[in-house]
Amino acid sequence: MKFRILYILPILLLLSCVDKPREFTIKGTIKDAREGMSVILTELRTDEPALIDSVKTNSAGEFTLKGIAEHVAFYKLSSTGRDYITLIVKPGDDIEVIAQADQLGKDYIVYGSEDSKLVNKLTARQQETMQKISELGNIYQENLRTREREISDIKMELNKHYQTIVEEHKKFSIQFIQENSGSLASLMALYQSLGPRKTVFNPVEDLQYFKMVDSTLRQEYPESEPVKNLNAEITRITEYAESQAHKEQQLAQGKVPPDIALPNPDGDTITLSSLQGKYVLLDFWASWCKPCRVENPNLVENYNEFKEQGLTIYQVSLDKSREEWIKAIQKDNLDWYHVSDLKFWSSPVVNAYGITGIPANFLLNPQGEIIAKDLRGPQLEAKLNEIFEES
Repeated sequence: MKFRILYILPILLLLSCVDKPREFTIKGTIKDAREGMSVILTELRTDEPALIDSVKTNSAGEFTLKGIAEHVAFYKLSSTGRDYITLIVKPGDDIEVIAQADQLGKDYIVYGSEDSKLVNKLTARQQETMQKISELGNIYQENLRTREREISDIKMELNKHYQTIVEEHKKFSIQFIQENSGSLASLMALYQSLGPRKTVFNPVEDLQYFKMVDSTLRQEYPESEPVKNLNAEITRITEYAESQAHKEQQLAQGKVPPDIALPNPDGDTITLSSLQGKYVLLDFWASWCKPCRVENPNLVENYNEFKEQGLTIYQVSLDKSREEWIKAIQKDNLDWYHVSDLKFWSSPVVNAYGITGIPANFLLNPQGEIIAKDLRGPQLEAKLNEIFEES
């Protein structure tokens, strides 16, 4: 009986360890903090941040925060200001943070978490890069006031410096990802931004790095929410890339593009394919699009010059208002085929033709095949002259 008890005891101890909540601790010191300064720990989740713990510093600026973690995740350590520290916390971690009260997220040290150290390294480099970009902006503003006549040359030179700074940061980020693809810090690197709409990585163009991080992290942390979200994002990116590649094949020169069947202002359906036998300029525009309206006189001029030789225009509007659409047609003297479903960017033709901005156009030969794309201004006239001189 004694032997059986001794045999079962280690198993019970093992099971008790498995069932025990995976508590983690974050201790720290905030230098120059006033006594009673709030320190808040928040888990960064997809839906909304979740408050984990909140304490106040003692007279020495010290604090201790605790939480329960089932899986590795991102956490935000913050106070009353806008600055914060991003931590990557694993179940059972015992982390120490030393920071400055007046610049919490800019000057801090982390112990007990290699992942959080990587985050510190990454954010420090990101802040350094953004500071360089900010200095270029200051130089531009200073010269705008004092050297207005030379500003175009100065802007061109500053743009070159900007591109160099961004390229250097991307090289750093690529190396960072390659060396640390098994850390959630590499996921942060993928989604870095150097300003509004200035991401370091493009999910489509840089898909290889997203896949590199995904494949490693899924093996390491398959149940982590950020890892699952990355994998779902890659699935969406891959599907989008495949869809775009298919569209590019459909819209390549020599291909007959998808047919369009939409109503004209009178409500009669006109198909693009019904115009085969003529050279057709398939043009996407809208009454609210200023560049489109600026380009319309050029279309009118070319149409009047070449319509007797076999040119027609099939203009698809991305308008929402029928009244504004018709008013623009009349005001700009657009005497050719007009169609629209008045669905704005939700029109199926937008997706079918991969339209991301207007004006956009496709020049089709009498067989309905694409022979040129996005011809505007002198380019359109030169191409039409080339076609009709040969014919």
